[in-house]
Formats: sequence, structure tokens, C-alpha cells
Amino acid sequence: MSEEKYLTLADGRTLAYEDVGDPSSSLVVIFLHRVFELCRYPHMELITLLHPDTADLHIYISGGLYGSIPHTSYTKSMTWSNYMLVGLPARILPFQPLLRVGIFALSMKISTMDKAEREQWGIKGGDFEMRMATNMVKSISKLWAGFIEIADVVHSDWGFRPDQLDEDHTRGRPILIAASAQDDLGSDMANWLKENYKNSRLKWVHLSTLYEIDNLWAELLAMKDETTY
Repeated sequence: MSEEKYLTLADGRTLAYEDVGDPSSSLVVIFLHRVFELCRYPHMELITLLHPDTADLHIYISGGLYGSIPHTSYTKSMTWSNYMLVGLPARILPFQPLLRVGIFALSMKISTMDKAEREQWGIKGGDFEMRMATNMVKSISKLWAGFIEIADVVHSDWGFRPDQLDEDHTRGRPILIAASAQDDLGSDMANWLKENYKNSRLKWVHLSTLYEIDNLWAELLAMKDETTY
């Protein structure tokens, strides 16, 4: 496990990061974290620092959630708790009272690593579960600004239409969508992504993608040599 490092960016902000793997490798994975996790993906300045020969890099982008909401029927299979978190109520009520109530409730549950571990997994687990719990606690140790901004971020539509991408923007750029039927976000988002990205494949997994992560990465890397998905 690597140690947290810091890089001062050109605009004066400080980026906390961890780098793992072979620094001479031409394959780079950018991981976009989700709520209650720590940001560990490389900023372009960080990529330049760690991999100066950027022209030869093969970059893969990965994430734990779907990002912004691309369609109006996103609420069809959502639980009520998720709808209150990212749906219309979270956006139209002044001062976001629902999110602030959520902060109060969650702060009691994840105030310590032991509490966070039980909240996330239901039991006290091993090293992996402890690291996940540590990230949860650290992610909100200074402020809850990211949590408050969830609804605005996921609704920040900028007009992108994946179904209108031409072959030059899809050929050789495979997308593997991994989803669980037990996901609280429901199945509609995963199905929408598969229907709108012609260069994608949808993979259903049992319970959580974490248990299948090695197989998923092996499948994605193999997809780069395929012509149909």
C-alpha cells in the first residue's frame, strides 16, 4: 500500500494522490471516486509528473458510479433514499435541508473507523474493509461540501449525446459497464448506457463489482483488440 503524497497544481490547489504499480508502464488507470471515498485519480499535471512520455500512454478511465444523469427517467428504479439524495427534492428546496439532515444522521454512523466499517459492510471485516472505512472517515473529516453538492453535480448536464458519437470516437475505445441487479441505483442507468454507447458491453455481476474487479479489468483490456462488443 502506497503513502499519500501531495502535488501543488498550477492554480495553487493541492492534489493529494497515491501512485501504485510500475512507473515505467505505458498503461495508466484514472479512477474517479464516488461519495465517501478519497480522490486517487491522476490530474493531468500528475500524469505529466509520473509519466513524462505522455505521447505513448494508454489511458483507461474507471469509476464507481455513473457520473452525471443523462436522461429524464433516471428515477424509475431508484430507492426513495437515493431519490431524496440526488432527485428533484434535493435541488428545489432552499438550503438543501434533506441533505443536511442526512449529514447529521450519517455523521453519527461514520464518526469513527469502527462505526464506518459496520455501516458499510454490516460486520467487522479484514484489512480491505478497514481501508474502505478509513477512506470514508477521512473523506468527511474536514468538511461535507462534496456531499452537499451531489445533486447539483449529477444534474450538471452539458449536452453530451453518446448515441451520436461517430466511428472515429468509438473505434478502439471499448467501454465495459459493470452493474449489479441488487444495486440501490437500480438497473435503468446501466441499461441506458449500454443502449447509447455503441462501443460498450454490459456485464451483470452478483452483489458488488468489487468481488469481480480483477476479472472485469481483464475483460476490458482484452476488449481493445475486438471489433464488436
